Amino acid sequence: MQVVATPIGNLGDLSTRAREALSRADAVVAEDTRRTRTLL
Repeated sequence: MQVVATPIGNLGDLSTRAREALSRADAVVAEDTRRTRTLL
């Protein structure tokens, strides 16, 4: 399990490491899937 923090304001501020972790994940649990969907 990995916990990945996402930026509060601009989703473009997501780090490269966080983006890679999300892309490798088999499953993602998110508070707001509407915003998280744009990161995947």
